[in-house]
Amino acid sequence: MRLLVPGWSGNWSVKWLTKLEVTEPEPNCWYHYQFYYYGSSPDDPDKELITTIGVKSIITQPNDDTETISAGIHMIRGFAWSGAGPIAEVEVSVDGGETWRSAHIEPPRERFMWARWSYRWDARRKGTYTLMSRATDEVGRVQSREPRYNNMRKNFSAIVGHPVTVT
Repeated sequence: MRLLVPGWSGNWSVKWLTKLEVTEPEPNCWYHYQFYYYGSSPDDPDKELITTIGVKSIITQPNDDTETISAGIHMIRGFAWSGAGPIAEVEVSVDGGETWRSAHIEPPRERFMWARWSYRWDARRKGTYTLMSRATDEVGRVQSREPRYNNMRKNFSAIVGHPVTVT
């Protein structure tokens, strides 16, 4: 039997359940405090357990294999998700994060569901561009530019740029 906790990181999902104990206080989970936490370093006294999936967006079109596209109007598409609430906004940057524009989010917008989004890009000017997407959920969490330190590199949710050359 596997216990799944919607919105929480997979490391909290028990694979070999032998008993279930419901408690009011959070249990002292040695493994989680040693490996599944955010902090400034492995010795940080103020470790924050990774419990909730971070807010994240990705670009799926153009995909990672696309290095060049022809000049013209293109749709940038992708997905966004969060473990804390529905996706409220997705923004797209074509200039490496200097400026951001709102993308269209398709319904439904529900907690624990991926949100499909799209952005119409006027790419008639030739040159090299860095495409990025950034999501915000309904509880106000915004996808960050920098990854948060954690020992196991879990829940990576930082913004990743994708270079594309318009020819």
